[in-house]
Amino acid sequence: MLYLAGLGLSGRDIPIGSLDAIARAEPYIERYTSFVPATALGLVRERTGKVPIELSRKDLEDDVGMFVSKAKNADIVLLTGGDPMTATTHKIIINEALDRGIDTAVIHAASIFTAAIGESGLDFYRFGQITTVPRWSGHYKPVSFYEKLAANATAGLHSLVLLDYFPENESSLPIRDTVATLFAAEAHYGAGLLRGDTSVIVMHNIGLAGCTVKRLALGDASGLELGSGPTSIIIPAKLSDIEEETLARRLGL
Repeated sequence: MLYLAGLGLSGRDIPIGSLDAIARAEPYIERYTSFVPATALGLVRERTGKVPIELSRKDLEDDVGMFVSKAKNADIVLLTGGDPMTATTHKIIINEALDRGIDTAVIHAASIFTAAIGESGLDFYRFGQITTVPRWSGHYKPVSFYEKLAANATAGLHSLVLLDYFPENESSLPIRDTVATLFAAEAHYGAGLLRGDTSVIVMHNIGLAGCTVKRLALGDASGLELGSGPTSIIIPAKLSDIEEETLARRLGL
């Protein structure tokens, strides 16, 4: 049996089902698709007495068949930050196992997709396509994410914007680089969607102690110093009365 088990956003919200799977199976973990806080790993050791074996991108992409074959004759569990199956890698792993006739099970957990929207107080049903601001390097400087932002804005929908994740330092793309990339995309398309005074909600370390939620102008966001951990941005459409009231009363925004 192959389990894919989520660890949620912090050590406080690991599902009992994930802990049960770790207790009965050989645990592995990947930390390159999403953030896994030290508190989560500490709780795993405390509750199960096990230390998961960390796998690299190569282990789960180039050598996925070798990894999955371990589940032919034994129970193994792959731990992920947040909720499993939100990354393409996880779908490939499940499909590879099914192709080999290996039973699979997915244990779901809290995810940034729901937690960020819930924390913002905005209506889930008023969000459009989710997009990611990528890390630029050399000649790789994509701006096509802007097309989803523009489509959402045209439809009067909010945009949840994820920032590319750096597993080597357990942080998202720095906010100053994110703002620069957003403005570069605006310059490329010239649709007038993103301006210095465009209102955004910056969310850092959601689900963790000391999380940060700020509503401010996009031009001012580049000055934020957020430190390590995952960051996401919401670009709101026109707010409803209840959304505006929730931001003002619950979050002081």
